[in-house]
Amino acid sequence: MPDVMIRRRPALSGLLFLYAFLRQVTLVSSIGVNRSIDDTLGDSVTGDRPTYLPDTLGVWEDNTCLDCALVPPTSNAFDGTYTAATYNPDLKNISISFAFTGTAIYVYFILANNPDPGISASTAANFTLDGNLVSTFTHSPDSSSSAPDFYFNDSALAFSKTSLKNVTHQMVISTSGLNSNYYLNFDYALYTFQNPSTATSSTSSSSSATSSTAGASTSLQSDSKSVSAGAIAGGVVGGVAVVTIICAVWFFCLRRKKKKADEYHHDDPNTVLQSEIDPFILPPAPMSDAYTLPDNSFSPPSTFRTSTALLKRSATSGTTEAVPHTSTTINLLPSDSKAAIRRQRQQELERQMQQIGDEIKDLQIEAEERNTARDGMSTMMSPSSGQSRAPLSVTRSSRPVRSPRSPYGKEDVSQLKAQIQAMSEHIAYLQDQQNSAWAQGLSDEPPPGYSPGPVDGHAVLTV
Repeated sequence: MPDVMIRRRPALSGLLFLYAFLRQVTLVSSIGVNRSIDDTLGDSVTGDRPTYLPDTLGVWEDNTCLDCALVPPTSNAFDGTYTAATYNPDLKNISISFAFTGTAIYVYFILANNPDPGISASTAANFTLDGNLVSTFTHSPDSSSSAPDFYFNDSALAFSKTSLKNVTHQMVISTSGLNSNYYLNFDYALYTFQNPSTATSSTSSSSSATSSTAGASTSLQSDSKSVSAGAIAGGVVGGVAVVTIICAVWFFCLRRKKKKADEYHHDDPNTVLQSEIDPFILPPAPMSDAYTLPDNSFSPPSTFRTSTALLKRSATSGTTEAVPHTSTTINLLPSDSKAAIRRQRQQELERQMQQIGDEIKDLQIEAEERNTARDGMSTMMSPSSGQSRAPLSVTRSSRPVRSPRSPYGKEDVSQLKAQIQAMSEHIAYLQDQQNSAWAQGLSDEPPPGYSPGPVDGHAVLTV
């Protein structure tokens, strides 16, 4: 399984790279570029200049006017220029119009404060976009001592509109139908341009704008560059090549994975996986024809491990013979023979339970014999004199009786009972495992606590 996961990583990495590449291409193609429309110099890309109406001489004046009542400093104006007019009721209408192609538009005026007495410094304007009146703007001079003489740039943003369609729009700025004089000074406009047909790499060069608050000034200039057709074609070809390589690597990994799976399922039917599974068997106590009295230092083991041989007691001969362990080999059938696997594993569990049951019976017989031997030892002791008699040989017709391992055999009998209890619990555990996914042939993972080893097949249970 880990090997398959490792093989998938190149394909996954390739797909992630493809996603990032396509996302980058999309982002590049959707980045907007700010372009400027100066009052005098016009569009920074197309060169188209705004139209001022009426075109009567003396109505519209630029920054070269020498006798104008309001003269903003050109150092703070965008590109050092501006165009202004003073509306009066006799003019009826004055306007500025220009076209732009983009998704957003920002219009900046120059607003006057603290005019000399009798000079009109208020501003009022209507903004008509594509034939629809979308906004109006008014400004009254700030005569406070802290206010600058003129507002520029962000302080004089008169109109903005975003989320427009990326098509050509007509913008008209006008003052009309008013009964008093108004000062209208157009500095510049910014619009956001996007080209939906080609991916462009745009450099938003500084669109210069100046804000004069407490004597500070800033510049904002706007320009753009379009990537040549050759660069665009090269990028497209490179992207296609990268996608092709990634698809080829992904296809190769899939083919290799499928080939490995076919080799696993179509192996030689005569080749089988052998696994030795031993039952849970408590280590039998060392046996001999005659038992001797041991010391009291014996402590029951905390871990029981299956042995490779079961000690079989002969009820007729009264001797103990070692029955060699016969390893059980399970031939794993193909994956479509789950019924056969389930049957084999159920039979193996039943065999183990039967084998442990037989061992329990032997231990019960041995415990009974030790109880008998202990009773015989107690009769050999004289309560009155305290002197021990010669030990008597206690025998049974069916099997020899061995001497207890302690003066009264209590510890040995207790240990045998503990072993019988542990083995009985393991039989119950094996019965529960008959319904496990492993025993049902649904999984090759043995249940917890039941681990057939790859070499000797020993299963270990920690108590």
